[in-house]
Amino acid sequence: MTRSRTPQYSFSSGEISPLLWSRPDYQRNQTGLRKLNGYIPLRQGGFTRAPGTIFRGYTRNNAKARLIDFEFAENDALTLEFTALRMRVWRYGVLVKVGGVPYELNTPYNEAALDKLQWVQSADVIYICDGTQPIQKLSRFALDNWTISALQLDAGPFRIQNLDEEKTIQCSDIYGAITVWTANESLAVGDVRKRGPRVYEFKGNGIFNSPGSCGPNPPVHDDGEQGYSWEAGPDETVTSYWLYLYTTPATGTIDLSSNVELFTANHVGTLFRLEPTDLQNIPLWTGNTDIGIGDQMRYGGNIYELTAGDNTGVNPPVHEEGEQLLNKSEGTKWRFVSDLVGVVRIKTVTDGYSATADVLSEIPSPVIDEPTYRWSEGAWSEIYGYPKSIEIYDQSLFAAFTPTDPRGVWASTLGDFQDFEPSVEADGSFSYTISGSDSQNSGTWLRRARRGIFIGALGEVIRGFSNASGQRIGPTTFDTSVEATDGSRPIRPINPYGYPVFVTKDGTRIEEIRYSFEEDGGKPVELSLPSQHLGAPGFEELAWQSAPQRLAWIRRGNGDLAVMLYDPEEQVLGWARCSVAGGFVEAVSVSTSADSKSDILTMVVRRVIDGATVRMIEEQAVVFGIIAGDQPISDAIHFFSVSQFQSETPSKMFSVPHLVGEKVYAWTEAGQFGPFVVPSSGEVTLDSAVSKASIGLFDTEHEAELLDIPAPARDGSSIGRKKKLHAGSGIVLLKTAAGHVQSVERNFKQQPRYGRFQELVPQQIASEIVTAYDGTARLDTTSGFADEVSLRFTPDGGAPMTIGAIIPNIEEANA
Repeated sequence: MTRSRTPQYSFSSGEISPLLWSRPDYQRNQTGLRKLNGYIPLRQGGFTRAPGTIFRGYTRNNAKARLIDFEFAENDALTLEFTALRMRVWRYGVLVKVGGVPYELNTPYNEAALDKLQWVQSADVIYICDGTQPIQKLSRFALDNWTISALQLDAGPFRIQNLDEEKTIQCSDIYGAITVWTANESLAVGDVRKRGPRVYEFKGNGIFNSPGSCGPNPPVHDDGEQGYSWEAGPDETVTSYWLYLYTTPATGTIDLSSNVELFTANHVGTLFRLEPTDLQNIPLWTGNTDIGIGDQMRYGGNIYELTAGDNTGVNPPVHEEGEQLLNKSEGTKWRFVSDLVGVVRIKTVTDGYSATADVLSEIPSPVIDEPTYRWSEGAWSEIYGYPKSIEIYDQSLFAAFTPTDPRGVWASTLGDFQDFEPSVEADGSFSYTISGSDSQNSGTWLRRARRGIFIGALGEVIRGFSNASGQRIGPTTFDTSVEATDGSRPIRPINPYGYPVFVTKDGTRIEEIRYSFEEDGGKPVELSLPSQHLGAPGFEELAWQSAPQRLAWIRRGNGDLAVMLYDPEEQVLGWARCSVAGGFVEAVSVSTSADSKSDILTMVVRRVIDGATVRMIEEQAVVFGIIAGDQPISDAIHFFSVSQFQSETPSKMFSVPHLVGEKVYAWTEAGQFGPFVVPSSGEVTLDSAVSKASIGLFDTEHEAELLDIPAPARDGSSIGRKKKLHAGSGIVLLKTAAGHVQSVERNFKQQPRYGRFQELVPQQIASEIVTAYDGTARLDTTSGFADEVSLRFTPDGGAPMTIGAIIPNIEEANA
């Protein structure tokens, strides 16, 4: 027989997969455990009790909720609670109220939309989408003053331009269809004609105001009545009189007419982009050309109208708004009319052939004069659907994935999140359809990260980047590459170290896209592989907590939490479970604490209390004892849905009405009390008066168990031989007040056999737990001979407990 004391100094891998239990050669096995529930592995190597939760209140009407974090600056972090059609605001665990009543904001999101929400924050604004309605802009003006409305988009985005020349649209003037002035046309008195943007009424020829030809000279005045004379023949001069009526405004309501059944009721609210097909009535600008006021010319893709002067001069107009003087000596002035593109929003639909629309960008006169097939519909509408993911990257708002364009990505103009006007400029808006892969499945999420914007899809993860060195992503530089092929679920990723961490398409694995210098690109790393069994219930939501430990909290499909310790610089990756005393976690969010020292995990926990289903807002306590300093153990919170009490006057009686009918414990500066069943009054009476108490639920499922303790053999491995644990094992404890340990014996085809409990910190009879200890303790726990032997640790009520190392005294049977 051989006795040995092989130490385990680190448990940073946490609970590892059963597939690794028989891999003593594998590093994760050497630092892993068989079970870890209610404890979290530490980067430094040990494991400690997971913190409990503090009861803060209920969701609105105990309804299903989604939590959105909002952080603007230090000491300005909020948690937004979204329930069906309502939003409420939590600030450091307290509901924001107005006149004693919780502040509420009406929202457009029903219960079915809550799980679909994706969002991104920019200063005091959060942009939200759910894929079923327009992107919403949530703006904060004060803690109790918020607004939410559809993001106003007046310049796109648009679908591909219609190419069927047989499908045309024509616009009326703002005031209806008005015939364009034509030279030498025979007119009746009272006929109305348009010249450029100005509208005139024909008053007749000569002093008798008789009908006849309007002559070759167009009207150009902008006030009153004026005559225009021309020579009709030898010694015959005729004067036509015109009355100025008005100038058509740049905005207003127009009529649209189509030669096919184009419009439907769902077009209401949809944008249309209109470009002229025929420009024969608007000549190109030429220099030193005689011209009349009101005449229009084209230059550089824009339309301009002469407002002063009678000659084009030598310098063409190039401005893109307003009116400018181009020739001071000649007084030549040009007004920018349009860029050959008009934009309207459908207001009403009369039938398939006609609709009314509000003008958003001035309609080029050729589109009024003649029908055009060069029209484009808005990309986002009731007809084509709305984006289901959103992100901000390179000072542009990115939105993606509509029902009709499931792999479409749109980016706004640089610095203007509401401008999606198509452009070829470096800082302009653009759209892109993801391609280049074997599948054409739908996109699921967007996430900014190092080296680009990452695009999740059901079949792959794609990186979007600029293919031009030193230039931002833009219309001519946007490029993509496939970084992973396991696909992804529509769950918002986290990016703790600059690269996206996401849930794969099957919902059971978590991967990170990590940059590889060797491949000069992204490489998927399966972070959940060492503990892949934890993904069996499905991963549903991710939240990253950077302080005091670097942890990802992951909501699982069975209602508990998985926690992932992750620090690639230290090559630390560890997993654990955390059940929440019978509760079912439905939502998670992380925000910074009021003192900015910790990140606080806030949860919606569904519980059945006194026979009724309630949804509690519970805030995770801070991990106890891992930060240097003399922290009293009465600060430790390891119970759940805790009510905290502190008073200068000691008391025995405390009220916990939210836990009526439940078995609760109290953790105080005088030790632990309980259990108590909370009566209908909600009042709990302790045996002694205390000044500080935390009263809540104890989770009896929390445990930590070692892997099979190795027993080195002189002739090789001891696997297949019986082994036995002797008294005299050592254990390193840190800030530990109490806890239990017992041996576990496992034999093939038999149920595990558990030994008697031993206290980690021996207590005198009837003594209270009021002190935490550091140091190396002796374990007298023993076992019989068994195929496998391990140690199981369980908590003692609310007492803090941290294990730093274990040195087992183990013997192999050598037979």
